[in-house]
Amino acid sequence: MGKNFQICSKFYQDYCPGQLKNRHNVHLSKVSDESLLVLLLLQAELGIRSQRHFYRICQLFPCGRLLERSRFNRRAR
Repeated sequence: MGKNFQICSKFYQDYCPGQLKNRHNVHLSKVSDESLLVLLLLQAELGIRSQRHFYRICQLFPCGRLLERSRFNRRAR
């Protein structure tokens, strides 16, 4: 997963619009945008189409319990 995080972080820094990176209260996020990208990459690699199903899988791990489902869905879009 470390390699995926490095790749996602590089893409995020290079291609993410400044308006998104510097949005209001971004420092209060419990999960970084890069970490969310890694989770979405994992979802795609596993072939899981439903965000609800993937969110339930994430809840099995301690780090996956940081986001509420509605916030996860909103930030994933």
